[in-house]
Amino acid sequence: PWSGQSYNPTYYVYNNLNTYTVSCLEMDTEYTLQVYAIDKAGNRGAGEEMTISTLEDCTPPEISGWYPSNTYSIQEWTQSLYFDSYVRDNGVLDEGIFSYSTDGKNFTEIGRVKIRYSSAYLGYAWYIPDFADGTIITVKLQVYDTKGNDATHKKEYIVDKTAPKAPGNFEAYVQEGAVYLSWEAPEDKDIKNYHITRRSLNTGKFQSFDVQGCSYVD
Repeated sequence: PWSGQSYNPTYYVYNNLNTYTVSCLEMDTEYTLQVYAIDKAGNRGAGEEMTISTLEDCTPPEISGWYPSNTYSIQEWTQSLYFDSYVRDNGVLDEGIFSYSTDGKNFTEIGRVKIRYSSAYLGYAWYIPDFADGTIITVKLQVYDTKGNDATHKKEYIVDKTAPKAPGNFEAYVQEGAVYLSWEAPEDKDIKNYHITRRSLNTGKFQSFDVQGCSYVD
């Protein structure tokens, strides 16, 4: 293809082939091509020249593999979120823009990341403002390619700074060398697990266990 001063790069076709596919061209771009023959002695003949234009790029980028997922909660101790997503395009990506909203409509920009590749893992660390408990935050990622095509992906996160209430009717009894523990679940709807701590009277050391249900046998 013609670069303005010379034909670069040059492709050589052997074995008497009369077709060749030039790949890795940019979309919506004009190229000038020249074809000439070279004999076995290295003599170069006159060239045939033509100008072509590649098709316009109307395909938006693709966004996949967003982390963290919707199940992630912003807690009292959460100071930052690191977003990570895989993006790709049939051409060249330009930039990704992260923004957030507390009403799902009006968005505030968090930051921008330049890409300049056809695919990339796009990451950004967001230092979170002090949102009120129960706030639902919508985070939006907009990705643009160099031709202006864009794609949008959104995730929602809830601010949960309220600890669950204590389990009720906590009971324990010993039978056949084992300790049986049981309790009643609190009214909270977002219980993930229960944390049990045991201290050895012999060593004084503590051990911890996470369980899903409302009973445990030690």
